[in-house]
Amino acid sequence: MEKQNQLVEFDNVHPVAPVSREPVTVMSVWRLVQVNWKSGERTRHLVGHANGEGRVCSDIHQFDLEAMTAITRSGRKYRLVGEPGRDRDASYVFRVWLSYQEPGQVRDMTQALMRLRRQRHQVNLPPDRR
Repeated sequence: MEKQNQLVEFDNVHPVAPVSREPVTVMSVWRLVQVNWKSGERTRHLVGHANGEGRVCSDIHQFDLEAMTAITRSGRKYRLVGEPGRDRDASYVFRVWLSYQEPGQVRDMTQALMRLRRQRHQVNLPPDRR
């Protein structure tokens, strides 16, 4: 039995609909994680709640800070809604997904992303001259 079937059969985690059927996904209670692989490669993934369940996206290739959207390697577009957070089901899916990989280090990048977004949206107002 190949690993993908074991993942589905034993861990209650399943593949998502193909991009052709679900080109855009809305994700809430999300976070951004970076995986530093033993091979030296570094990828970033969204982990959150989408379509009533936990979801981990394939590696992100583009991110639009203003629109809060990401386009993944698979071509799917994720639209982030609401504030970041930890979804219990998504965290479970992420742990299972990692257990079938060979990650080196995993780092939560959510706060760094939100800091960058705030910096880009800062408005420089002139000082109050009373």
